[in-house]
Amino acid sequence: MASSGQPKAATTDLATQPRISLNTISAPAQRLYILSLGALLQAFKARSFLLRWWYPEYWWRYLFSWVALDALFILGMAELRIPRLAFGWKARLMQLLTLALIDVALFKPYDVMDRDSTHCNGHGCGSEYLLMSISVSDRDAEISTREKTVYVDDVINQGGHLFGQHTVRLSPISTAKLNPFLEIFCLEAPHNTALIPVVFNNTQPTHVTYSVSALGNDSAKTFISLSSRDLKQIEKARSEALTVMQMSDPGDDGESEDDYYDQNDSIKQRPLIGRNAVDPAYQLEKTEILQHIKITRPGVVRLERALDQNNADVRIRPTEVTIVQCPKVEFVKDTVTDDGKRCIGTTEVLNLNVFGVAPLTLKWHREVSGRRENFLVEGIEGDHNVKLKINNIHTYLIHKFTELRIPLTMQLDALGPHTYSLDALTDGVGNSLDLATLPPSTKLSTSQTVTVIGRSAMSFKSCGPGRPASLLIGKDTPLFITANDADAEDGPWYITVRYKPPLDDKKKYKPWQQDFRSPLGKRDLTLLARAPGEYTIVGVKGKYCPGDVLSPESCRVIEQPLPTAEIEWKRIHECSGDTGVSVSLMLQGKPPFKIFYSTKRDGEATRELHQMFYGSRGEITLQPERSGTYTYTFLRMSDANYEDIKLDGPVINQIVHPLAGADFVKSGQLYGKQGLHSCSGSMVDIDVDLKGTPPWNLEVQILGPKGSQNVNVSQLKNPRETLRLPIPAVIDEEGGTFQVDLVSVEDAYGCKRQLSVPGVSVNVKRVKPTAKFYAQDGKRQMTILQGKRALLPLRLTGDAPWSIRYHRADEPEAGEIKVSLSTANDHITVTDAGLYEILGVRDAYCPGSVISGEHTFLVDWVPKPTVQLANTTTVVYVPVNGTYVRPGVCEGTDDHVDLMFHGTPPFQINYNVARDFDDGGMKLTDQPTFSSIQPSGRFQLQTSKAGRVYYEVQAIGDASYPIQKHANNLPLSKRLRFEQQIFPRPAAYFKRSNRISFCLNDPFVPRDEYPMDGTIMLHGIPPFTLELSIKNLASSEIYKEVIETSLYEWTVDMPHYNFRTVGPHVITIDSVRDASNCPESDTEMGRRSQWIDVAETAVIVPFDRREDYCVGEALQFQLEGSPPWRVQYRFDGKLTSALAPTSPFRRVADRAGVFSIISVAHEQDMCQNTVTDLSFRIHNIPSAKVSHGKKIVQDIREGDQAEIHFELIGEPPFTFTYQRTELASNPRRGQTPKVLETHTVSGINTRDYSIYSASEGTWTVSFIQDRHCRYPPIQADKSIENA
Repeated sequence: MASSGQPKAATTDLATQPRISLNTISAPAQRLYILSLGALLQAFKARSFLLRWWYPEYWWRYLFSWVALDALFILGMAELRIPRLAFGWKARLMQLLTLALIDVALFKPYDVMDRDSTHCNGHGCGSEYLLMSISVSDRDAEISTREKTVYVDDVINQGGHLFGQHTVRLSPISTAKLNPFLEIFCLEAPHNTALIPVVFNNTQPTHVTYSVSALGNDSAKTFISLSSRDLKQIEKARSEALTVMQMSDPGDDGESEDDYYDQNDSIKQRPLIGRNAVDPAYQLEKTEILQHIKITRPGVVRLERALDQNNADVRIRPTEVTIVQCPKVEFVKDTVTDDGKRCIGTTEVLNLNVFGVAPLTLKWHREVSGRRENFLVEGIEGDHNVKLKINNIHTYLIHKFTELRIPLTMQLDALGPHTYSLDALTDGVGNSLDLATLPPSTKLSTSQTVTVIGRSAMSFKSCGPGRPASLLIGKDTPLFITANDADAEDGPWYITVRYKPPLDDKKKYKPWQQDFRSPLGKRDLTLLARAPGEYTIVGVKGKYCPGDVLSPESCRVIEQPLPTAEIEWKRIHECSGDTGVSVSLMLQGKPPFKIFYSTKRDGEATRELHQMFYGSRGEITLQPERSGTYTYTFLRMSDANYEDIKLDGPVINQIVHPLAGADFVKSGQLYGKQGLHSCSGSMVDIDVDLKGTPPWNLEVQILGPKGSQNVNVSQLKNPRETLRLPIPAVIDEEGGTFQVDLVSVEDAYGCKRQLSVPGVSVNVKRVKPTAKFYAQDGKRQMTILQGKRALLPLRLTGDAPWSIRYHRADEPEAGEIKVSLSTANDHITVTDAGLYEILGVRDAYCPGSVISGEHTFLVDWVPKPTVQLANTTTVVYVPVNGTYVRPGVCEGTDDHVDLMFHGTPPFQINYNVARDFDDGGMKLTDQPTFSSIQPSGRFQLQTSKAGRVYYEVQAIGDASYPIQKHANNLPLSKRLRFEQQIFPRPAAYFKRSNRISFCLNDPFVPRDEYPMDGTIMLHGIPPFTLELSIKNLASSEIYKEVIETSLYEWTVDMPHYNFRTVGPHVITIDSVRDASNCPESDTEMGRRSQWIDVAETAVIVPFDRREDYCVGEALQFQLEGSPPWRVQYRFDGKLTSALAPTSPFRRVADRAGVFSIISVAHEQDMCQNTVTDLSFRIHNIPSAKVSHGKKIVQDIREGDQAEIHFELIGEPPFTFTYQRTELASNPRRGQTPKVLETHTVSGINTRDYSIYSASEGTWTVSFIQDRHCRYPPIQADKSIENA
């Protein structure tokens, strides 16, 4: 721990060492020097404080400078690390804050000068004025005529001037207002009525008259009158309807009347509180009642007249309501038929009936197997339009009521339910129909559902080419037709089967074709065949969709013959005697065979035995172990089809008292149950292995379908020989299977031995495998979306697997493609459009052939959507960059182009919007989306901002190719591009708003010392034409001149104009035009003019040409010359000298008396101008009392009048204003009562005045004026004061 602490201590000591070594300057000396420097800084600060009073306009310089110097001193002292003066950061922060507060206290503005920025003398005081505006209080302080700081409000309101009030209470005025909540209404079938609320104040109406004008035609007006009874019936019907609706939904006890209000229902109404669209705080007062009028046809409704109980007219507030038919949309009733079942791959067209005031906006969605897609269609409109004013707020250009039928084309490319639902429809007026919340009683068809089912596919099961079905004599055999692909909803299925009898039995059996129906609830069909022949499926049809026939579509039924046996026997002689009997069997039938025989020896009992044979040849060797006389009897036989067929076999009697051999081989192995295949030729080669002593003589038996043939092969010398055997003629011609067996072998000794080895089955194929394209619905053609896969169906015959060669016939350069297929109904997968052709086929054993006429398949692509400008659109094509140029328009002018779409609606495009910028580049500003349900659409152009606007269609989608992220982007060469120049509206304004100064007789030209004075900024397209006017406020003379310039900044240069008189002048930009001839932009009026002060040296001129002023008013004088000025004046006999750093010179009169200007001078040349004619009288402010200054409340009845007495204090004649304010029943703190009426009375020479009134309210005096003064005084506009 000790070792680790030493480095830390060393570091700490180094960080706290003084910056200047104590060996160089001792610590006390360093403290003396730094504190002396601080004292010197404070002395300079005191000098600056004194200068600040002489030059108060520079207070901000002193304040910021000394705050910065104090901060540098504190930080510098901390950096020196002087002992006893090295404070921590908290102490340094407190030192900085303390010095900063002292600086603010010393140099802050005390509002001793005028803070109006327009009083600056032309040398610029923008930033100075902003800092001078900092005030020490919430009110502006002024310098009074006694050189004291006062507040004008305190001076004016000292002691008060308006006293008392007189309150009269009376019954209020009756008013009526139509549609107080500014809602939108429409007429909805079947009622076609709308209830419009009317609020009546302080009355119960007995008669109401309203008018209904046709839309767009105010002259066609109809007047309707309602009595109090009619109004009560309307309210009664409305209340009953609301009660019925509330009782029909008892589940929500807290539901308010607001929940039942719907602008599309003529019965439901808005609640009475809190639904005013203009004033959310609107509430019905206790004196207000709500009535409704019933509207049954479209038009503009206005409240014309209303009468109260006394048949007096109720005051009508001018409002109107526009009523149109409610928008409606529904599917056409017969759009979906046949239980809504559709086949996959088909197209469904859903027709919509759309009703409403265009332009209409439709929201709808599609839901497929739980996946939802939302769509928005805008701009559905008709051909005619009309101008309407909605709720007295805006005027809309909308289309007339439109009835359209719109088709929606949908591609049914997915299995399962497809639900199309309409969500919402909004018309051009603002009425919105929310289709998702419609009650079940609504008869609108807002949803359509179709169920897409697949095509069924049928084929024979366990039967086909090379696999016939067996038919036993006297019995029938089942043929199974199964559905590989079938939708349960498409059942039952009808299968058309054609029967063709065998060629040799046409007389016995007749051909037929018959339709069979599958059992209900099952997809398989069992057909019982009772005759041999060929059964073929020629057609499949489900309940809704046609089906496909798969391979194997044919099943051959063969009648199996009864089994037979040819029995030959011979004694077994071992070249020395009989050792037994060798029985050779030639069996006809279907293996396996079972041969039953019996043996008997001498007088012993007979034993019955049997032996199984799995081939058409068999051998039984009977070699008893004991000698004797044996009797062998063959009884019966069985095969796979029949049992216990009696044999007429021989009875062998024998007295019972090495061998050559041979067998089949293949690749060194015995054949066993294996077979050979022969595709061509009339001979077949078979290898055999021989045993014994060569040469051998071999007897071979060839067993065909119509008999057998024995072939002797002699002089075989090798142990393995190849036998070249002929193929039976019948099989060689038609193909089939025949058996080759070894009968006997004889060796060199002449010892011949019968053989019973397993034979070889030879499969001769004379029917070559075939390949073709399957024709779906009679067409070998398919249309797919680009980028999707197409499965080209094949029908193959032969033995699996198959090898297929194909290519694109329409692309000579395309290479050959090989595929390996494993099923007879396999397919080829492709992704490109074109004509595909099968070149060759080979199955597992043999090459095949392609069926001519069915070897090609055409694949087409669904064309992608395109968009182009309509022929009616005025554009100029520029081939250099492939863009269309739209004629330019002025900024803010509405413009559009018409687009033409090709594809399957609805359409949607994503487009880019770019603009040119001042740096010469082009920047992308937006990437919006545009939708259209029609082949043509109106594309609104962006003209709100000047510049060149570029539009580029980036992607387009339709119903077949919906827009996906980056998937539908068009190539750059195929994008639609158009552009437009938006001309800016010309504008002109002065670059600076400060006042500029000129001397008398100076020409109005730019000055080197003030180059920015009078500079005008111009925007637009040069050249510019300026119309300028110069007004001399003293003589009211106006001089006008037209200037033409091509500059964007032009400094006023009018050498032929000289300032002939002293005083303020105003130069104003009257108008500006540029080369585009666009209307002038709206420029703030304050920036279109500039004040000019024309003055002589050391001249003081009063702002007002009057001699009488009032207490609280400011006496303002224009000072001419070079600031600052020294002004001497006398007030109440006291002579005062005041410094005026800026013009104007301003003093506030804080008491009555005489104010006289003695002299004026400026300090530059100490030139003094003695003034002898500037003397002004200051008068006290007049006062007024209502009811002797007391608050009186007086109640009067109807027909009575109240006297209100006014007492006027001042110098006649008097003019005063009295007002009547409303009575606040529950006045809130700080809330000002509403003023109901105001009257001004003039020319009163007496100090008492009375009026009589029968109106209710509180009477007070708001203004009084005597011969010289008024209260409250006029709040003078600063710009006027400084003019």
